[in-house]
Amino acid sequence: MKQLITTLALVIGLAGTVEANIYTCVAISINDDSGEWSNERLIKWNPETIIKHYGFKDKSPTISRCSWSDIEGKRTCDTYPIDKREMTVFKRTNYFVDKFYYFRGHLDVQIFQPNGETSFNYIENNGRGAIRRGKCTLK
Repeated sequence: MKQLITTLALVIGLAGTVEANIYTCVAISINDDSGEWSNERLIKWNPETIIKHYGFKDKSPTISRCSWSDIEGKRTCDTYPIDKREMTVFKRTNYFVDKFYYFRGHLDVQIFQPNGETSFNYIENNGRGAIRRGKCTLK
């Protein structure tokens, strides 16, 4: 229970810090209209989602979607404002889901910490038929 409270304090931004909470989420599975991505495709494009916020009172949290760009010959990121954030805490199971939405792009990311685990999982719906799943770290 103490671990859950500490984790929630960091995630929510109650720890009294002015430093950003940054989730860095690496996709380990992607499904889109072409089917499930192969490991080779995941390694080549190296998709990642980064969420940066300063707690619930933050007026400018962001979602960044990053991957390799053949056209630019480097890793690039598109960054979007978070329009809404919701958190659901399931007290009996020490489980929470932190949800971030970018309405204009129909993009949503849900980050959750399974019961008893110290790592975070995520699922992302890009609003165009692709779903990413993976692991996140919180900085």
